[in-house]
Amino acid sequence: MRPFLSYSFFLLAAFIPFSIAEYIVNSPASGQIYNKGDQLSASWTSNSETDKSCNVTLVYGDPTNLQFAEMLCANMDPKVGQCNYTIGDLPSRRDYSVAVANKGYSNYFAINSTGPLPPPSGCPNFGGHDCPATMPCCSSNGFCGNSAEYCGTGCDPAHSFNGQCVMAGQSSPASTTPQTSDPSTCGGSMCNVTYPCCSKFDFCGDTDVYCGEGCVPSKSFNGQCVIPNQPSQ
Repeated sequence: MRPFLSYSFFLLAAFIPFSIAEYIVNSPASGQIYNKGDQLSASWTSNSETDKSCNVTLVYGDPTNLQFAEMLCANMDPKVGQCNYTIGDLPSRRDYSVAVANKGYSNYFAINSTGPLPPPSGCPNFGGHDCPATMPCCSSNGFCGNSAEYCGTGCDPAHSFNGQCVMAGQSSPASTTPQTSDPSTCGGSMCNVTYPCCSKFDFCGDTDVYCGEGCVPSKSFNGQCVIPNQPSQ
């Protein structure tokens, strides 16, 4: 198999929804399992102002050396934002990803088709791989990343880069203890409309890492753990 690309913006949607990315792939979801004959529906948002067409491909393998597996949809209008494909004879793996225009990538997901599906291993939501140097920490939620939310409390060193919960560029582990501060604030700051959610680590932010499990409503903006532009639950 020939190498497909080197690691760059791989799996952006799994960590932070970068609005500057030309393509944000929303599905397939992390950890989803497709069987032979199932329909895979890949969806994405295109922010490209130059691309007139794009290819949607299936890739697999270590994030530092992805391999081409299958062409899913060729010469698509980027603005269509969806490609449907029926799973055929493919090796059973847990580290498949959909690539759109070689610029946007889905989370890892599994295909159970030809041969037995390997048992789960590695950082749970990283396709059976351990975390790479650029996203070194395997969080309690099973994602790789490079912040206190990933490298702090609950980080799994066994599947983190070099067996350590250490942020890139640092020599010691991230603090696993929330910041001490005025109990009415979030780590000494007041969460605002831009960064509304106070995470369990006492940091303000605007993604699922901050607004999801462990978010503290009493320290969050307007007393709610709600991602901006999303309705409250």
